[in-house]
Amino acid sequence: MIDDLKIIKKKYGEKMMHLCRELFPILLETPGLLSKIMLDNFESTRFLYKDIIYSNKISDFKNYIYSLINQEVEEKIVTDKTPKELFEQIGYDLYECKTELDIQRFKKYYKKGESLCTFNGGRLKWCHVFFAVRKDVENIKRENFKNPRREDDYGISVLSIQFARGGFNTLSIKNRYNHTVPNCDSTFSNNLENIVPGLTESFEREYDLNINQNKNNGFEIPGYIKANDSKYYKVNCEYNNICYCPNNIIIDNFRVKKYDKEKYIILDSFILDLQNKKIFLYDEYLKDCFVDIVGDIHSIRLENIKESGNKKIYIKNKKENEIIIEIDSSNKIIGYTDYKTEKIGNNFLRLNSSITSFEVPLLTKIGDSFLYNNMTLTSFKAPLLMEVGSDFLCNNKILDEFEAPLLISVKDNFLNANMELISFKAPNLLQVGNYFMCRNFNLKSFEAPLLLKVGDYFLRDNMQLSELNLPSILQIGEEFLSNNRYLNKFEAPKLKYISHNFLYNNEQLSILFLPSLINVGYSFLYSNQNLEKIEAPKLKYVGDNFMRQNENLTSFYAPELKEVGHCFLFNNKELKNFNFFNIKRIGSQFLPILDMSNLSPENIEKLKKIIDLIVPNKKSLYNECIKRVGKSSIFLTILINKKINQLKIKNNEIGGSHTK
Repeated sequence: MIDDLKIIKKKYGEKMMHLCRELFPILLETPGLLSKIMLDNFESTRFLYKDIIYSNKISDFKNYIYSLINQEVEEKIVTDKTPKELFEQIGYDLYECKTELDIQRFKKYYKKGESLCTFNGGRLKWCHVFFAVRKDVENIKRENFKNPRREDDYGISVLSIQFARGGFNTLSIKNRYNHTVPNCDSTFSNNLENIVPGLTESFEREYDLNINQNKNNGFEIPGYIKANDSKYYKVNCEYNNICYCPNNIIIDNFRVKKYDKEKYIILDSFILDLQNKKIFLYDEYLKDCFVDIVGDIHSIRLENIKESGNKKIYIKNKKENEIIIEIDSSNKIIGYTDYKTEKIGNNFLRLNSSITSFEVPLLTKIGDSFLYNNMTLTSFKAPLLMEVGSDFLCNNKILDEFEAPLLISVKDNFLNANMELISFKAPNLLQVGNYFMCRNFNLKSFEAPLLLKVGDYFLRDNMQLSELNLPSILQIGEEFLSNNRYLNKFEAPKLKYISHNFLYNNEQLSILFLPSLINVGYSFLYSNQNLEKIEAPKLKYVGDNFMRQNENLTSFYAPELKEVGHCFLFNNKELKNFNFFNIKRIGSQFLPILDMSNLSPENIEKLKKIIDLIVPNKKSLYNECIKRVGKSSIFLTILINKKINQLKIKNNEIGGSHTK
C-alpha cells in the first residue's frame, strides 16, 4: 500500500505533509493519488510549504489540486475573431515580432531599470513574441503611479505576450514594470482569458499554438515558474527568461535542465564546476565581474553548517587569494568574504537578492551595479573603499548604517531606496552623482563635511532628516532634498550655485545660512511655510518662483541681486524688511502681494525707485496703480507689467528670462 503522506514528507517536508493531511483527507483515501498529483505538478522542494503560507495561497493551492481531478475541463470559449480583433475591442493594438528589429521598436515604452530582458536579443530563437499596446499609452505616465501594482493602468498599458517554442507553448505575459513589481512575468496570472474571453483559443487557432496552461485555474505562487513539463519550480533568480532554481536546476525559456550535484553547484546565476575547478555564467549575455574576481581556481573545499543547513565554499585561486562564499540550502549566495581583492568591476552579483554580509577589507574601488538587486544586506565592511560607480546597492531594505571613512566619490543612484538606512558617515566624500540616497525614508544622520558637489535629486524624499550641515559644498543640482518634511536647519557657508527646486515643498525649515550664494534656479524654497528670515549678501541671479508661497517670510536681505525671474516672492504676505534694490531685470508678477502697511516709509520709497529705475520718467504709472488699488496696499503685478512690457526701455529687459 502506498503511503502518500510519507512520500510527501520525504519530498516536501513534514510541514507540507501536515498541510496536505488537513486539506485533502478525501484524496488520501485513494492510495497514490495525492502524492502523484504533487510530484506531477511541483518539483520536490522543502520551501513549498513556507512559500504557500507566506504568500497566503492556501485556498488557491487547495482549489488548484482539486481542479486537477474529478472536474470536467471547462469548455473553451470559441470565437471567430483574431487576437488582433479581440485586442482592438479593449483598446489595444497587437503586434507580432518576427525580427529583432521588431522587438526593439517597443523598448521606448520602458523606463530605465524596468526594461525587459527581451530587448537584450536572442529571444525569438526560443519564443514567439507579441506586444499589445494601449491606444492611449502616451497619456499614461510612470510618475503618476507612486505605488505600482502589477495590473494597474501603467503596468498593463504595454504587454509582452510570449509563447515558448516547442510541443507545448508555455505562456508568459510580462507587464511594463518588469522586475519592479512582484510576479511581473505572470501578469493576468498568465491566462489570456483574464484579458479577453476567447483569446486563448484565438491565439491557438491563428498561430497554430498549443498553449500549456490550466484553463480552469490560473494558479500562481510568487517566486515560482511553471515549466514545459507542467511542474512548478521555485526560482532563486531570473534573467533573460532563464530561471536559476534550487536542486541544481536551470529553466531556460521554460525548458528544464538538471545538473549532477556531485559535479556542479548552481549558485545564483553561476555554475561552479567541482571537477574541472572553474566557475562560469550559464547565460553568455549576462555580464558579472564575480567570475573574473574568482579567476582561475586552484582548489575548492566545501563545509556543511549543520545548525543552519547552509554551506561554506572555500575557493583558493592561482593568485593565492582565498574567497569564502556562504550559500543557503537553496544554493543562494548569502555571504561573501575576500581578503585580497582591491578592485571590483561592474555588475558584481547583480542578480543576487539574498546576500546578508559582505567583507572585503582591502577593497578601494567598485564599478557599476554592485549588488543591484539585493534587498537583504545587513553588514557591509570595506574600510578602504574610495570610489563607487552607478547603482550601488539600490533598493536594499535592511541595511541601517553605512560608514565609509575613505570614500571620495560616487556616481548615480548611490544607495537609492534603502528604506531602513538611519545613519550615513563619509568624512572624506567630495562628489556625488544624481539620485544620491533618494527615498531613504528613515535617514536621520548624515555626515559628509568635505562634500563639494552634488548632482540632481540629492536626498530627495528623505522624510526624517532634521538637520544638515554641508560646510564645504559649492554646487547643488536639481531637486535638492525636495519633499523633505522635517528639515529645520540647513547650513552651507560656501555654497555658490543651486539648480532648480531647491528644498521644494519643505515645510519646517527655520534656519538657512547661505552667505556665499550667487545663483539659484527656479522654485527655490517653493512652499516653505516656516522660514522667517533669509540673508544672501552675494546673491545675484534667481529663477522663477523664487520663495513662492513662503507666507511667513518677514526679512529678505540680498543687496547684490541683479536679475529675478517670474513670480518673485509670490504670495509672501508678511514680508516687512528687505534689501534688493540693485535689480536690473525682473520677470512678470514681481512682488504680486505686498502689504504696504507693514513696510517702512524708507522701503516704500525704495520700491518706487525700483519701478522708476526700470521705467524712467513713468511716475504716472505708479500713481495709476495707487489710484486703482488704494494706498494701503499695492499689487506690483500684471497691472504694472502689462504696460511696462509695451515700453521699449534701452538697456533693460522686463518680464523676460533671467538666469545666467
